[in-house]
Amino acid sequence: MKRFILSIGMLLFLYNATAQESEPTLDDALENVDQTDVTSGIIYERVFQFANLYNFNREEGFDTATYDYFQKALSEIHRASNEQLFMSRSSLLSQIKQENTGIVPLGILNTDFQLLNYREEDIENSGLTYDEEANEFTQISGRPAFYTLHTTVIAPLDQAVKGSGITFKIDPAYIFENQQQRIKKLTADFGDGITREIISDFQLQSQQITVNFNSDGDKIATYEITYEDDSSINTQSSIYFKYEPTVVPKGLTPFCAGATFKENGTIIADETFTGYAAGDPTIKAEIEYRIFFSQNDGGNNQLDNPIIILDGFDPGDKRKIEDCDCEQDEDCVEANKENGQFNRALHDSMYDFQTYYDENNIEQNALMTLREQGFDVIMVNHPTYETTDLSTGQTVTIDGGAYYIESNALALIKLIKQTNGIARGINPDATLKIIGPSMGGQISRYALAYMEHKEEVTGNSALWDHNVSHWVSVDSPHLGANIPLGDQALIYLLRNQSPSASDFYYNQLGSPAALQQLIEQHRSPIPAFGYSGLPYPDESQVIDELLDARTILQGFNEDRGSSYFQTHYNNQNVNGVSGSNGFPVKSINLSLINGSLSGSKLTDLQTQQGQLTYANDGEKVLGIKTFARVRINLPLGNIVFRTHIATLDSHFMPSNGNSNRIAKFYKIPQNHITSATNSNDRGVMDNVPGGYFGAQQDLADAVLDGDNPVSLDTRFPSGTFMDDILGWTSNIFGVSVLGDVQVRKNNPVHSFIPSFSAMAHLNPDQNWNNPLDYNLTCDSNVLTPFDSYYGEDLNTRHTSFNNNSVQWLIANLAVTDVNNILKPEYPVDINDLLGPSEICVGETVTFSFENPCKLLDASFFYSSGGLNVISHTNGSVTVTGTDDGPAEIILRRANGETLRKPIYVGAPQAGGTLLEVDPSLLLSLSFNSNTLSYCTTTGVKIIDWPNLEQVDNIEMRKITGQSDWDGEFRSGRDLTAVIYSNCNEVFEFEVRAENECGWSDWEYFNVDITGCTSNCPPPSNTTNMVTNNFVISPVPADTDLAIDMIQDPEWTFYTLGCSDGITDLDGNTNCPTYVGVKLYDFSGTLVLNKPAHQLGSAIDVSALVPGTYVMHITHAGLLETCQIPIN
Repeated sequence: MKRFILSIGMLLFLYNATAQESEPTLDDALENVDQTDVTSGIIYERVFQFANLYNFNREEGFDTATYDYFQKALSEIHRASNEQLFMSRSSLLSQIKQENTGIVPLGILNTDFQLLNYREEDIENSGLTYDEEANEFTQISGRPAFYTLHTTVIAPLDQAVKGSGITFKIDPAYIFENQQQRIKKLTADFGDGITREIISDFQLQSQQITVNFNSDGDKIATYEITYEDDSSINTQSSIYFKYEPTVVPKGLTPFCAGATFKENGTIIADETFTGYAAGDPTIKAEIEYRIFFSQNDGGNNQLDNPIIILDGFDPGDKRKIEDCDCEQDEDCVEANKENGQFNRALHDSMYDFQTYYDENNIEQNALMTLREQGFDVIMVNHPTYETTDLSTGQTVTIDGGAYYIESNALALIKLIKQTNGIARGINPDATLKIIGPSMGGQISRYALAYMEHKEEVTGNSALWDHNVSHWVSVDSPHLGANIPLGDQALIYLLRNQSPSASDFYYNQLGSPAALQQLIEQHRSPIPAFGYSGLPYPDESQVIDELLDARTILQGFNEDRGSSYFQTHYNNQNVNGVSGSNGFPVKSINLSLINGSLSGSKLTDLQTQQGQLTYANDGEKVLGIKTFARVRINLPLGNIVFRTHIATLDSHFMPSNGNSNRIAKFYKIPQNHITSATNSNDRGVMDNVPGGYFGAQQDLADAVLDGDNPVSLDTRFPSGTFMDDILGWTSNIFGVSVLGDVQVRKNNPVHSFIPSFSAMAHLNPDQNWNNPLDYNLTCDSNVLTPFDSYYGEDLNTRHTSFNNNSVQWLIANLAVTDVNNILKPEYPVDINDLLGPSEICVGETVTFSFENPCKLLDASFFYSSGGLNVISHTNGSVTVTGTDDGPAEIILRRANGETLRKPIYVGAPQAGGTLLEVDPSLLLSLSFNSNTLSYCTTTGVKIIDWPNLEQVDNIEMRKITGQSDWDGEFRSGRDLTAVIYSNCNEVFEFEVRAENECGWSDWEYFNVDITGCTSNCPPPSNTTNMVTNNFVISPVPADTDLAIDMIQDPEWTFYTLGCSDGITDLDGNTNCPTYVGVKLYDFSGTLVLNKPAHQLGSAIDVSALVPGTYVMHITHAGLLETCQIPIN
């Protein structure tokens, strides 16, 4: 029976042939160049030279061809001949499909080809010049315009084989030979040590050769080639072989289930499904599963506490359940091998995706953690499988990992029924739990809602009750997903240059599941799939109708985007019981969200330059320039030069309402640029908060596997920084032997599942950059269909777990009553606790969150410093100031997180450090415009004043000094001054600060002025010093120093009680007033201390060394300072 592969790629190949407008070709640019030397009909630069045939069999270590390499080489030579020679890749694949199973044709490509003698970096030695504006090459007289090289590529035309041996088919249908340097003799050793003649005297020996092997690994064949001029070379080929004497169909292998706690199974849906497109088959979907039985059932392997975990989007079933499944699949091994053998580290299994690190930073696995908790974990894979199209009876191949979500959901329903039957047979009270990561969340949502609808309309609970107690959506795109349009467009520009890029664009980006979920779609694979306008836009444009996908049923005001997107999400939203909006209502519904809930664009990735963030709107995120090293052998010596292959870049979408370039592919003479206008008022989907994926990094890695990669963006050199979640860029660029690659720009990550989408926001018609850091399940404003959810401040890897999210999940899985589940986890910014930044001593203030849904969990408020908590609720706290100085309001959340809000209590503190600075850098406020009359000027700046942000005003005053200054004119928080001097002296001043609670103490500072030629003379005579509160005399002092109170002091003075009963004329008790007096020298040493000095009396200072001292006078907690010279 003829098989039909479900693929849309080939349809568009035909369509594109007529849809594209003509563009300049290399032949146009070479119109005025003599092409007599193009004897092969092949000019290699007509194509993107992915296969690097310049160097195959010519550079050490680059002489082994695989099936993949042969396809690329043949495709490039075919297109470089303007499709006149040999056959296209699609024709080759069609021919191979006609071969009997187990037969591997041997492909032989043997031809000359010409290359341009154009040296972009060495024009002086080039044979051609290029005028970019005229799109024209000009030959340089006396130099060749072309050089000629020869290539021979031989390879088995299958990527991997299993069995007891390989049967090679030698057939002229697979010989592609030009008329130059024909093969006279060819022998082959296919890896068994036996030399066999393939071509003898120019004649192919048609035959089938079976070579037996008894071990796994790459099987290397060695070929000896003699050409018609009797020159000869050796070359090699490689094919992966899986030794399996008894061949069994692909699927879950007993090898992986060898552990006693595992069991495999396959499910085929009871109900049929037909896709959206005309001609889609009617099938019963198939899934496969593996049970990992609980660790708590004593090895009895009883399925009595089941939890199902589904796989997500996985085109081609590249992500197996475990590494051992890949190890038993020859195609999977071929894609994940190193040195010819399977390397588990290269394969990202479903099991691997459960990895997280506990509180001790020890690697754990969520699957094993669930088993330890008593769960029987059922891992569900969506394989590639053959089935019957029930409408035609033909056999079709279904890529389950990229097929319709509804189809896979119908198979899941069958598994749910089967699992419930087994579990309830063991324990009548058993319930089922389901975890749906990514697309698995869409599949399980549809399945559960579908069953609830069936139960509602049929009343048959025995058949349709899903018995699911908990449904967990893990970063699933309930409102759509995003792959940057620039990355999509770049791969599209490469589709005719790279067979792998073509396969990826049409068969993965163009798969039903991708079309169902992508918000921004570059273009549908064929017009009928969502775009009805004709003519089909050229590659410089995107299709506006496919951008900004949304539906009314999702909560928007219009339907737009791909018909696949609209149909899928409408199917989801009309599913289920009445009023459910397509969500199950009988289960506890939880969501794990990998995107930021605070509105941040930062990720949890650390780079050499710091924390990685999403790129800005319209920013270039990938820039690659590729070269090939060319060596032309001459009779004496050789010529070596670099030839430019191509320049590639991609950009994030521009801001809403703007247009910009999103992709570029430049190769002389063609400069392919794709531009787009962003009409999405939700923002740029590439950088809105969301679980991240590394599309740009995977594209860079696909190129950086070359011989001499150079990453000029050092954040991420060669090698993927994260798991390839989609498996999406495998071999997009082919074998990656481009030789010299420069990655000049690489911001590797983008938002994949926006946070709004992962939580299925019920009011989605808004800017998706808005923070979601409040409780969306709040009774007064419910904004999500989930009963609870978990999210964090930073954007984390799509579908990843960490210790906190795992513990939150396990705690909720143990809850049976939805009213008792843990409240949503989301970041809280303590700055959203509204209230003043400073309060006064004795003042009582209430701080609260403006949003009543901000904090609904069991949180507690504490305080530190001069604050006292009077009362608090979950969303507010009332405090009273008790002491001057810094304090904190402390919020301790139910999850253990502690947040601190700094508050300043009372009048400011004094302090700071004096720095001398260049006075020309300061704004002078001098009263004297003739500042040049001074012999020196000094700039001063006070830094580190405590809590300056709480200060409203600064006051400065001079203590002693003959210099002028502008300190008295400073205001606000200006802590600078300029001192103007005509003599050297120690200039002394003090500073205090004010806020609404009062003034700080004075802080003393001094500056040693030394820039003049002479010192300042001493004061001419003795006088009194009058301050705000005191009169001090004499100044300077000799032996005694008297201190008394002025008539109207600023301070309030208190006297000590007296017992003699004497009163003054006003009836006041005539009792003495005391102050504290301290004298410090200029080293800061305390030299005199009078704790209780009676005002009006003198202090003996005769024992002090002559000099200037700083006097501190205190009373009732107040302080005044001044400088006192003593002779």
